[in-house]
Order: sequence, then C-alpha cells, then structure tokens
Amino acid sequence: TFSNLIQGVTLEFNQAHKAGDAALKINVGTDDTATKEKMQAFLDAYNTLSSALGELTKSGSGGTDRGAFAGDSGIMSLERQLNSMIRTPCGGKQLTDFGITADRDGKLKLDSDKFNTAMKENPGSLTDMFNGNDGLIKGMDKVLDGYLSSTRGELKMRQETIDRKESQLSDREAQIETRYDTSYNRYLKQFSHLQ
Repeated sequence: TFSNLIQGVTLEFNQAHKAGDAALKINVGTDDTATKEKMQAFLDAYNTLSSALGELTKSGSGGTDRGAFAGDSGIMSLERQLNSMIRTPCGGKQLTDFGITADRDGKLKLDSDKFNTAMKENPGSLTDMFNGNDGLIKGMDKVLDGYLSSTRGELKMRQETIDRKESQLSDREAQIETRYDTSYNRYLKQFSHLQ
C-alpha cells in the first residue's frame, strides 16, 4: 500500500506484475460531485459574507435600522474589492464560464448544467482559476489579509485607535471628576463658612 505518492490517493497492490501481463493503467479522474459540493460551499460562504457586510453597511433608509458600519469607507471598500474579484478573470476564466452568476442582490448562484459541461470540457481550468498563481483564492487572501492581519491589518489598527481613544476618554473623565470634587468641596466649604 502506497499512500504518500499522490496527495489524497492511496494505491494498493495485491499481486506482482508478471511478464506478458497487460500493462497496468491508472486512471485519475475528477470527482464531479465533490467538486460541485465544494463550489456550492464556496458560494454559500461568499453569500453569507455578502449578507453580513450588507447588514453592517445598510443606510437605514425606508424605516430599517442603520447598520453599525453605515457609511464606513473601509468596509465599503472591502465589499467593492470582493465584488470586483469575483467578476475579474482569473487563470483566463471567469466564474460565469462555470455557470456561476450573481442575482440582483449580488448573491452568487450555480447553474448545475453549465457547471457540469464546463467540468467535462476542461476540469483543470477550475483549479487554475481558483488555485493558480493569480487565482481567486490568493487574491482574496491578499485582500482579506489587509483587514485581518494581526500585525498590520485594518481591523487591528482600528482596535488600537479605539483603545487609545477609550484611554484618553477615561483620563479625561478622571480629570473632570477631580475638578468636580474639588469645586464641590470648595463650594461646600464656602457655604459652610457663610452659614
């Protein structure tokens, strides 16, 4: 049994090859069902992220509540970058070539027939589009790293800014309380003398 020759493939041999036997052939194909499931999982994850960003940035018009990041340029930029990435060709292919389209609300959906046809014609092109050097996954990682990096990401910098402002406000609150206590005690003393 050989399990380390090809990633994800285990080869099991149960007899020796004899002279004159037919040549051993190994066919490695694509698992279309698993590929489609992984693609649907990607689309579901993207749609969930898109919905969350939409909730966070909604303007609050029409009687709805305003999102926590309504008008926030950083979050809107992230939303625009992700939308642009899924519409930009990667590896010479676009998502629409595999039957993936966006509806009116920007949610991605999969046309199974078109996906199956594209996979039969050239299954490697999907891998190139997602995992190639200029693939969609690397591009998304790069964009998201700009926000999520624990050392230089925008969220980290925002948290540091908020922490700094909170500390400044706490210091200011302490100063105001000290001034209040001083003034109160002074006026109390003056009032007591006046009495």
